[in-house]
Amino acid sequence: LVTQGSAYLYSHGFDGAPRDFALYTLSISYIRPQLAKEMLKMIMQMTKRDSGQIMYSYQGHGILEDAVIHKTPSDLDLFFLMALDEYIAATGDREFLNEKVSFYPKSDTSLPPHAHGETVRDHVTVALYHLIETVGLGEHKLVRVLDGDWNDAIVINAPDSANTIRNGESHPNTGMALYILPKIQKQLKNELSSQIHNDIDAFVQTISDSFKKEWLGKNDPSKPFYPRGYFYDKGNKPILSGSKEAHLESQVWPIIAGFFSESDNLKNLL
Repeated sequence: LVTQGSAYLYSHGFDGAPRDFALYTLSISYIRPQLAKEMLKMIMQMTKRDSGQIMYSYQGHGILEDAVIHKTPSDLDLFFLMALDEYIAATGDREFLNEKVSFYPKSDTSLPPHAHGETVRDHVTVALYHLIETVGLGEHKLVRVLDGDWNDAIVINAPDSANTIRNGESHPNTGMALYILPKIQKQLKNELSSQIHNDIDAFVQTISDSFKKEWLGKNDPSKPFYPRGYFYDKGNKPILSGSKEAHLESQVWPIIAGFFSESDNLKNLL
């Protein structure tokens, strides 16, 4: 394991988050593939049996934690899938998909929704359906934010945290899904069922159509960028965040995904 280190481990006493383990794996897959595999196993072993939720952090000798701020982070499925895709692309180790990796807790024998066993392939299926069904989409058909995405403090700073957790949506999550889901689908073309492929296709088409509508420049040329997300106030009304100036977190994933390829949006953004 490559620890998160810094204040997370040495001051707070927690280590994580799985998104950081996933980010480390992107490079480690090329220089120490066995270590990358262990990092991926760590993420999978932090996946709860009862819900399919990947936990946010751990402490001591295997105590899983939410680190106070993240009981239901909404981005971890995407980071796990991205890291697994990179590992297989770098190593060609498709047999890894058949290896058994336990869910949490290890002593239990129950399985999360959509899992038929405890193989890496099952973990992929659980992550995909946790994203599609549990994280899901909000009112504007964008991926929900729940109690936080890549930005740990994003919901804390919302007008009303409780309503935002229930209904808020994340443009970074949506842009990330537009990049990662087609990649993992192509990578595992022959390893996933036709039903899973169909469900991914439908999900990606929905968020793609919705995301195109979010470009602020279509109504105001002085704002050639995507907003940050939909937060909710105490009256449970949506408030568009990041509509006054470009929020970098919302622009990166559409660029990587090639979402600007058929328009002048990227030129105007830059």
